[in-house]
Amino acid sequence: MKDIENSLTIDLSAGKKVVLLLKQGREVISRFQWTGLYKLSETLLPEIDKLLKKNKIKLTHIKEIEVKASQESMVGTRIAKVIALGLKYDKL
Repeated sequence: MKDIENSLTIDLSAGKKVVLLLKQGREVISRFQWTGLYKLSETLLPEIDKLLKKNKIKLTHIKEIEVKASQESMVGTRIAKVIALGLKYDKL
């Protein structure tokens, strides 16, 4: 049986909302959103951790991390991209 690939999307494109999507294959298995684009450096890592724990998925089982850019905050987009890169390299 082939393992289903898990992916995480950090979507900042919805105005001041931050949306985390956890997918298995093409199916969204979990979604969490909050208003807090301007506090992203404080909230993003803990919320990703909660989402993964809630779904009993380890970071090492995430194949891809995607960031959808914000039109509201270039700094928020950069923070999300740095966190995504850090998580990616943490798995190596």
